Amino acid sequence: MQFGSGQGTQGPAGPTGPRGPARPAGPAGPIGPAGPSDTPAYAHVHSDGSLDATQTKNVNGALLLPASAGKGDGVYCLDAATTAMPVKNVVATPQVNVVSLGTSDEALVGARGIIPGVPACPAPYVDATVVEVLEEQDNSGPHEFPIPFYAAFNR
Repeated sequence: MQFGSGQGTQGPAGPTGPRGPARPAGPAGPIGPAGPSDTPAYAHVHSDGSLDATQTKNVNGALLLPASAGKGDGVYCLDAATTAMPVKNVVATPQVNVVSLGTSDEALVGARGIIPGVPACPAPYVDATVVEVLEEQDNSGPHEFPIPFYAAFNR
């Protein structure tokens, strides 16, 4: 408020008043663009490298590499249907029965790349490399070990 000449000076601001009542919601906004509805490619890979067809989509095949000197034999190479979708990343989850094995398991995954110290995958199995690593109970360290796993390819 403006005061005229000779009317005094403005005092300090008073306390904040109570919050007013809520107003009704505004109209809904426009619908956004459609996004991907599911994982574009996935596979259930058996320990021998074969695919479970009932739990596989857009994956052409898997290859279990033969054991190499001192490397074990848990290295798998995957061929995704990349013409259907470009691969940006891959996630693998070991299918391990901790009760029967008494140990934990991990999967190292490389999307279209080579994990250091692991043999290169031959064409056409170059979309992902999965290395299954099993920690032995005798404390001899981790070893590559062939066990089933699930892989999901994302765009």
